[in-house]
Amino acid sequence: DYAYIATGSTGKIIVGDAPQMNANIEEIYKFTKLPNLIQFLQKRKIPVRLIDFRLETIEIKGGVWAGRDKRKGTEVFTIVDLKSDSFLYELEKEKEGNFYGADYNRKIVNYHHNKHRNEYCITTSLLDSDVVISVPKLKTHKKAGVTLNLKNFIGINSHKNYLPHYRIGSPTQKGDAFPNMNPFLNTLKSLKYIFRDWFLSRYDSRLGRFFHRIFNLRKYLEYIIIHAFFPKFKTYYLFLDDGDWCGNDTIWRTVLDLNIILKYANKKGELKDSEQRRLFSVIDGIIAGDKDGPLEPSQKKANIILMGKDLLAIDLVATKIMGFKYQEIPLLKNALTMKKFPISEENNLSKIIVVSNNSDLDNCKYDLIKKNLNFIPPTGWKLLRKN
Repeated sequence: DYAYIATGSTGKIIVGDAPQMNANIEEIYKFTKLPNLIQFLQKRKIPVRLIDFRLETIEIKGGVWAGRDKRKGTEVFTIVDLKSDSFLYELEKEKEGNFYGADYNRKIVNYHHNKHRNEYCITTSLLDSDVVISVPKLKTHKKAGVTLNLKNFIGINSHKNYLPHYRIGSPTQKGDAFPNMNPFLNTLKSLKYIFRDWFLSRYDSRLGRFFHRIFNLRKYLEYIIIHAFFPKFKTYYLFLDDGDWCGNDTIWRTVLDLNIILKYANKKGELKDSEQRRLFSVIDGIIAGDKDGPLEPSQKKANIILMGKDLLAIDLVATKIMGFKYQEIPLLKNALTMKKFPISEENNLSKIIVVSNNSDLDNCKYDLIKKNLNFIPPTGWKLLRKN
């Protein structure tokens, strides 16, 4: 209603997102009853649309990808190339070709991200907008630590395999998919990705399911080997994988790239020196996601809503209230250092002031926030903090 008051009859309102490729958005709509709300508003002549920004969805059977849908007739998109302004460029100078995106087929993500280009597939609805309202959930995230405003804008990218999530290998192998162990275990772990590249990325349907059975058999063999010969590496090897740990040095770069596009890319997808659209955020923390978010979180009744115009400042306050130090979360720590395309109006934390109906928080400076909801971090963040 307030968005309509702001835009008037000459504007238009779009409610949209690009969830995971295997997400059943019809089930999401059924659960949230969002289409019912949209229809109600449209009957009142309010110009609002509900859009799934994804260009492609997948079907999973037997644990393996068994089909793709190119989703014809969806929203148009614009390729935005950050080139050397991308935070990923630093990694690409060191080693190319080892990004993993959102698909067994790594050729796509590594074609779009290398020393020559850093391209994102951005929904034109976002680029055409004058105002963007972010409505994320307050929750933890295995790869990024937390997923609030900044991480929420993964949803403006329409093709998920344009998004580097981590790099194949351990840090000693110039990767960040899993932590360093010993040379044998590093190599054993890497075989998983070789199998993906050679088999799961090239086949689907019945043949793919056959290879996936072999892939699952490998898991049982690994489990036996680790328990029998390398028990001290059990937690690292069996639970920290696919970039799901605090040593992930890739995902925060992808997220900050998208926030640069959000704030500085014009309608043609060209980066400008000035901000191109206004931003506002409402973080829903009434029921939050704890522990191993975003896909397997534990429900936590946080009973809090955070709002504001500076998305980074809100994320910093939210993170502190969750009980985490921003210095331990690369996404937030590095967001504060952005110079050429800053995403926050104020990088001086002492100038962040909270206004609240809670007397303990009202008129409280960031450094003096005492409220702590004692969130439990994801496994890959909790264990490595202790070592």
